Amino acid sequence: MNEIPEVRHFIACDGAGPSADGRHHDLTNVFQVVVPRAGDRFPLLRPRVCLYTILTNGRGVHTFAAALVRGVGPAEVEVGRSGGVTRDLGQDPLAIHGLPFPLANLVLGEPGQYEFQLLCDGRGIARAMIEVRAT
Repeated sequence: MNEIPEVRHFIACDGAGPSADGRHHDLTNVFQVVVPRAGDRFPLLRPRVCLYTILTNGRGVHTFAAALVRGVGPAEVEVGRSGGVTRDLGQDPLAIHGLPFPLANLVLGEPGQYEFQLLCDGRGIARAMIEVRAT
């Protein structure tokens, strides 16, 4: 049986790696605001971004992807999408799954509101908003 998982957390950060005990993940530099460094110009290039999600109450095999959209509501425009990652969540609905989603060379074209969207089997299941500032 396949059941779409519930998202407990969906976080943007610079990186997520296994903890020392190998049972968890350590997140590096969690962020909600991107501010250019002195001398940076738009479009901004973020060489490494990671989306980290904690999932539960899901069953079966699913394909996950991430999209980046600019704007909010009817004015939103998709500006990028990752490839899909297939993951078997098993059959235990109480199991907790940590899923790091590394993204390389993320381009932020202009200041404003952006949103990361987590897709499961093509359906949006989580959103994480970030603000990109001009200074």
